[in-house]
Amino acid sequence: MVSASDLYDILKPRTSRYLDWKNNVGKWINECLDDHGIPMFRTKYDANIAGVVVTGVCYGEAKEVPSVHFVNVPKDDLIIIEETTGEWRIFKKKYGESK
Repeated sequence: MVSASDLYDILKPRTSRYLDWKNNVGKWINECLDDHGIPMFRTKYDANIAGVVVTGVCYGEAKEVPSVHFVNVPKDDLIIIEETTGEWRIFKKKYGESK
């Protein structure tokens, strides 16, 4: 039987990209949506980076948009991620690029 920890290691996004939140989250959301995906965010705490890392995963039909790790995420945005469903809509308005 596979443990929860092993399952996470199998399913976790494969990425080594660390991007600044404010400068990149809007662009990443738009890329995901353009690729017919659904942007989703997961929070985790990483002692190696001395803080919070938010993993952005582009689910659905998306094929070209890689998962990324965002750093320097404002505390207010972390609360939104942890307490809201469909939070990408809020961040698209706040950080998104107009088309």
